[in-house]
Amino acid sequence: MGVFELQEINDTVLPGYRVFDFMVNQPVDHDNPDGPTFRQRVVLSYRSKDAPTVLATNGYSLQYSGTTTIFGVVRYPYVVLLEPAARFAANQIEVEHRFYGSSPAPRGVLDFEHLTIKQSARDLHRIVQMFKPLLTKPWLSTGVSKGGKTALIHRSYYPDDVDATVAYVSAATFELGDQRYADFLDRIGSEVCRNTVEAMQIAILERRDTLNARVADYLSDNYNISLSSEEIDVQLEASALTLSFQFWQYFGRDACNDIPAPTASPWRIIEFIDKIDGLSTWAPESRAPFAPYRHQVRTELGTPAVPVDHLAGLLKYWAPLTEEDRALHDPSAMRAVADWVATQADQTLLIYGEDDPWTAGAFTVADRPDNDFLVIPGGTHSADLTQAEKDTENAALQRVAGWISTPIDTAMTQKGRKEDWKQQRRRFRVPGWTIL
Repeated sequence: MGVFELQEINDTVLPGYRVFDFMVNQPVDHDNPDGPTFRQRVVLSYRSKDAPTVLATNGYSLQYSGTTTIFGVVRYPYVVLLEPAARFAANQIEVEHRFYGSSPAPRGVLDFEHLTIKQSARDLHRIVQMFKPLLTKPWLSTGVSKGGKTALIHRSYYPDDVDATVAYVSAATFELGDQRYADFLDRIGSEVCRNTVEAMQIAILERRDTLNARVADYLSDNYNISLSSEEIDVQLEASALTLSFQFWQYFGRDACNDIPAPTASPWRIIEFIDKIDGLSTWAPESRAPFAPYRHQVRTELGTPAVPVDHLAGLLKYWAPLTEEDRALHDPSAMRAVADWVATQADQTLLIYGEDDPWTAGAFTVADRPDNDFLVIPGGTHSADLTQAEKDTENAALQRVAGWISTPIDTAMTQKGRKEDWKQQRRRFRVPGWTIL
């Protein structure tokens, strides 16, 4: 298989670990192993040959570039163990998803024909085969959101590659415009908060002309981005459409009082949109990295529907999906994965947030004593075990400890490590326009 561009990263704050960043060669099409190849990025945080190994599956690109300051310490690259690796002092192998980030398709592959969930699972299988002879203690796979879904996909194809799986806030979506999500948003939280979010959506669209010019200044001043008036108008509409999804996904009930009044100043509303959706992602160069994701959701992974009835007469660009649109999507592979999780998964823990819209598409895990399904009260898309009731947290950890025959690392009780984990979870957000 081969390792390329190997470098040891010394500028990290992972006591007791050595961190290696490298590339491995993968077939573009595993059914044609002698055909074109691409290089896939892997980051190994190595602790000991006697430690368990966590396979951290990433649904997008690895976010290990630039500098990040946490607790006054500048870390470059920003390498943090995901929760299971930290909780059990495990080795961690984090894998960038095929055709994302620094693992792009090679020149000559002109489209995403081989960007499928089966090909992704086979990538991970080859990496497990590469490392298992060296790391012989129990293996656990984990991931967050699309990364957690990637872990479950891999496990469904290769159930013996790992001994257990912990997947966070991972959804199974079976169509373009899956109505379960819109129904969830129509009943989430309090009626007062829902109405406040809807009032802000309406205000953005009704005041779009006033906001437009000020958004242009805001983008220029804060992000050095220059967009045409029409480009801004399109993005304003997309942000308004997905505002409820983004608000509940990343902020939730605790932020209801932070929503500006519909009559607030344009600058206050623009700052709020930026906080919720990230205006920096409006730049073409920021949109390009999501091209593989857009392909995946349209062909296999599906998209959520959002409520639109209250925006009637205010939308200029959005239109309902056509039958031609829907014909692009084939849910069969994703349904097969969901069926496997619901009937055959074992030693699997699924964790969701009560307020996270993605919980509307939660996987059903097989009804077995060695599986567990947790919903964190009031939790968002950042839900994890540190937010659970102490008894629930301890019971879940003890269960996972039994699966991988490894004691819990009590150092995780220290605030700094918990905060590092939460900070890592907040670092990457998918902009709302990607789900439309």
